[in-house]
Amino acid sequence: MPYSSFTVSQVEETFNVSFQQGKIFDVIEKISISERLNYSLQDAKLFYLDNEKIKSEAVLFPVMAELMRRNSEYISIFSGKRLDVEPNTNLVGECDFLITAIPHLVRVKAPIIFVIEAKSDNIDYGLAQCSAQMLGTRKFNELEKEFVNPIYGCITTADAWQFVKLEKNIITLHNEKYYLNELPEILGIFQYIINKNKK
Repeated sequence: MPYSSFTVSQVEETFNVSFQQGKIFDVIEKISISERLNYSLQDAKLFYLDNEKIKSEAVLFPVMAELMRRNSEYISIFSGKRLDVEPNTNLVGECDFLITAIPHLVRVKAPIIFVIEAKSDNIDYGLAQCSAQMLGTRKFNELEKEFVNPIYGCITTADAWQFVKLEKNIITLHNEKYYLNELPEILGIFQYIINKNKK
């Protein structure tokens, strides 16, 4: 059973974690959108964004590229990489995006600090998958002797963005969703997490 096959109850039972809703972030500094990103998002409106692939290409990739332009000396971002960590507990499968706290990588190495999961139209459906990926990320980091706590995740439909945190054995769903018209806040959250994990 890959990451995408988990349900929330299966995540709870298999990994002895609990879910809660709460405030993950307090005051977040907004980040202005570059003209380059703005143009890319305007171009995205030319397409019918009806599946995960086109949403990832048209919206998520430009946002990730913006993060890379701002943080190329601190992070690497990978798209579509498999994170096969622990087959006996089904922590295997592909991740839409992974962010590591090491720059200039050509393969995924620990510490991974963030996983991003794109869903077609249902954020709630993506919670179990994102949570399993965060648990896989923690295991991956531990196997490479990197201990990151907390690990963050995000589930997005490209328009709606929901942030999640794995800390010890608690998975917290941020009590506020953000939308693409709030992109300065979304970028600010990503930057906050990157800043916390700078080497």
